[in-house]
Amino acid sequence: MYLTKNKAMIVRWGLIIALYLIIIVAIGVGSVSVAPIDVWNILKSKIINTDSINTVSLAVQDIIWEIRTPRVILAAVSGAGLALAGLVMQASVQNPLAEPFILGIASGASVGAVVAILLGGMLTVHGITLGVASGAFIGAIVATLGVLLLAGIRQRLSTVRLILAGAVVSALCTAISNFIIYMAADAEGMQSAAFWTMGSFAGNLRYGFGY
Repeated sequence: MYLTKNKAMIVRWGLIIALYLIIIVAIGVGSVSVAPIDVWNILKSKIINTDSINTVSLAVQDIIWEIRTPRVILAAVSGAGLALAGLVMQASVQNPLAEPFILGIASGASVGAVVAILLGGMLTVHGITLGVASGAFIGAIVATLGVLLLAGIRQRLSTVRLILAGAVVSALCTAISNFIIYMAADAEGMQSAAFWTMGSFAGNLRYGFGY
């Protein structure tokens, strides 16, 4: 069922308005609860550089502007990127079930991130230590190549073979990640790896987490 042009425009603007409302509410949720109207006033005062809000303390304003707002905006941008990546992937393999987890790409990224978190100090080349983002990117690339090679053995690539190969690579990468986390002796690194695999936009788990 296809929407008409007018209905599609209404849906589009409705989703945009809903996104802005969700961002406002999400910024105000936390151990320090802030009313949506106060969040809106704080953001407006910071963006247009007006006087501070008298009804809200400076500490709360700093929490809203410097800690929560960047994380929520990053979450929204990341969600948009994931949606776009999912659309491209589904169009590429001609299957609405295709997504990074089914094809093993996300699991490969998790392996790379876990390796960077727990073994990052050992992976130093010319004074440059492997970062979490770099490790996740490398892991995703390796997993993608593994899926393509496994799906193309002796036959042409097909959607079914890609999905089956992705399931195999995903299970293998998940097992490797769990093994590395289990064998690691760094308790803080294990906690950081667990938080990363669950999904976190905290810049540093030691400071500011939970505000």
